[in-house]
This record gives sequence, structure tokens and C-alpha cells, in this order.
Amino acid sequence: MALRIKTRGKAQSSVEYVTILGFLLLMIFVLFMQASQDVGNKIRDTTALSAVEKISSLANEVYRLGPGTKLHVWVDIPPNVQASLVSGNEVGLKIYIPDAYDYPMPYMAI
Repeated sequence: MALRIKTRGKAQSSVEYVTILGFLLLMIFVLFMQASQDVGNKIRDTTALSAVEKISSLANEVYRLGPGTKLHVWVDIPPNVQASLVSGNEVGLKIYIPDAYDYPMPYMAI
């Protein structure tokens, strides 16, 4: 007498659960990667803006202190800077931000 074990229904539901779990993990991974990229872009933008503000602030201080004044400044320039502008009373950085339209941002001048 052979003993028959009915497991087909349990195996099928296990495969369905694993498939759904795999799909959910894939979606979470995609969302995490997108958020990570957005945060990275925001950090580079903030670093560039901070550098421009710091240079501008020290330029104003040198002007206030008068001729012959020298100050040294260390700033972090992010790798996505395409060009810099220092002319007269203008300081700016042209940064590249990859986006859906893939266009460079204009100068951040202060």
C-alpha cells in the first residue's frame, strides 16, 4: 500500500510567496538606488553653494579690511563643477547635474 503525500498546493504557494518577495525586494532596491542618487546630487549641490558663499564672504571681508589684505581659504569643490567664474564682484560655479533632460545648471553666483 503506497502512501500518497499531497504537497503540490503548499509548494505552489511557497513559489508564489518567494516570487512576490523577490519582486518587492527588487522594487525596494530600485527605490533605494534612486533616493541614494538624489541625495548624492543634493550633497554635491550644497558643497558647491557652500564654496561659492565662503569665497564670496571672504572677498567681502578682504574688501572691508582694505588694500594689502590677504586671506587664505580652503573650499571643497565637488567633481561635477564644469567651470568657475571670478570676475569683479561676481563669484560662481557652473555645475553639471545629471537629470532626465541632462542639461547643465547655470552659474551659482553670489
